[in-house]
Amino acid sequence: MRALIQLMADQHGVASTSQSRALGISRRVERRLLADGTLHSPCPGVLTAGAAPLTFDARAMAAALAPGVVCVSHGAAARLHRLDGFERHDVVDVLGEQGANPNERLGVVVHRTRGGIAEHVVDARAIPVLSVGATLALLAPADTRLPRSWFQRIAGRILASAGIRLVDEYPVRDRRGILLAELDLADPTRKVGVECQSWRWHATPTAQHQDARRRGVLRQLGWEVVDVWWSDLRHPDRVIGELLYLLQSRAVRA
Repeated sequence: MRALIQLMADQHGVASTSQSRALGISRRVERRLLADGTLHSPCPGVLTAGAAPLTFDARAMAAALAPGVVCVSHGAAARLHRLDGFERHDVVDVLGEQGANPNERLGVVVHRTRGGIAEHVVDARAIPVLSVGATLALLAPADTRLPRSWFQRIAGRILASAGIRLVDEYPVRDRRGILLAELDLADPTRKVGVECQSWRWHATPTAQHQDARRRGVLRQLGWEVVDVWWSDLRHPDRVIGELLYLLQSRAVRA
């Protein structure tokens, strides 16, 4: 029992029944502990300490340990990662396989998945959570609260992991000092820039025409600009390859 209490202390007051069995707690003992209020079971396969409050983190951990649930996702993952704008998100979103159905008491919404996301699952506060990049890529098409700066920061982090280190928010000016553009990421020495794009701001014909004119001016000044879209955060190989080619093939400029 002491080992189970210690495990729960490390998991926001929550443990799965399979973890309990692995620690030597039999089903008979578990029933007795549930009966006297030492333990509670907010959903099948999950145990909580009787005196522990169901905080957001505790609900998220309980949902993540429920049978068929792969990880916490969407807005709940954004809150656990402490992303801007999600501090008060109270629904526990999870990705679950067919049949996953945590109790409504936990305030859970199940989003179905057919698998293939294990490589995108990380721990946040000891809870299995969709990675920051995958969370942003998942939320971006529908959620208008995501600050553009998060997209830029995550893109920069992914590129840095591939050895591509760029300057944030680099201003490009013409010979008169007039600001032509502020590139989200850039290597000024080689005049290679990155712009984090969104259909929300670039889908109209007017916006596309303005982008084309601005790109033309940047090229006249010797700049090459690579677009990064939300979908590229899931599979960044194209962007990484294009940037590496440009950075390796262009001479350093004063």
